[in-house]
Amino acid sequence: MSDIYQQSNDSESLSLDREKLGRLLVRHPWTVRFAAVELALLSLVGVIPFFGEGAFYYVLFGIVASLAGFGAIVFIGVGLFIAVRRGVASVRHSALDLAR
Repeated sequence: MSDIYQQSNDSESLSLDREKLGRLLVRHPWTVRFAAVELALLSLVGVIPFFGEGAFYYVLFGIVASLAGFGAIVFIGVGLFIAVRRGVASVRHSALDLAR
């Protein structure tokens, strides 16, 4: 009985190897491209303060940080829209199967 409640510390399921990355790229190319652009924007936001202090750098930091934040919000919205659409389609198909 005590074996049922033991937690696993196995991180194999969370690892991202070439095979999983390839499947992600084939199944969801827009997701991988978005993640790459978001990573580039966030890297740029992290590097901008090292260029120096000045009004231009503060404005540039704000613009790039806002783009990264807005991009994340849009990504979440699109993901929720797709999830709701798939959920509705699943409920419709299950309701049609029950009606038969």
